[in-house]
Amino acid sequence: MHGVCPRNVIGGKWWKEASAESKQRAQRRCNACGRFSDKLEAHESYEVDYVNARLYFVEVVALCWFCHRYIHQSQLAAMVAKGAIPKELADKVIQHGEGVLRSYGLVKPPSEPDLNEWQDWRMIFNGKAYPPRFLNEIEWQEYHDRK
Repeated sequence: MHGVCPRNVIGGKWWKEASAESKQRAQRRCNACGRFSDKLEAHESYEVDYVNARLYFVEVVALCWFCHRYIHQSQLAAMVAKGAIPKELADKVIQHGEGVLRSYGLVKPPSEPDLNEWQDWRMIFNGKAYPPRFLNEIEWQEYHDRK
């Protein structure tokens, strides 16, 4: 959920420990594609309940830069728009991510089902429900445009 994740609601100490633990478990291998990397990035994993608008925290996983950017495609697009990375690199990220999905027999859905209003979503962490950080997608986009 945009802006709401365990590291933001629990705090930096928890995130630092969980991140380090996920990278140690991964032994320098991306949990998604299996690529070796000395610079893995941590990412929260969730089970998504689209009907009830809930994200249930599962674990922190270690990902390579390409897999992590693929998951955060809106951030990837913003990086291209701001000139932080070339479009050709973003295209390689998309190709990489789609290849990983194919290797598991998966396809990316066209978009997330729009069954619930933005403000109805909750992240569930250790049994507690956390509401969205932003009131709507426009507020979220304005925040990221300022970054």
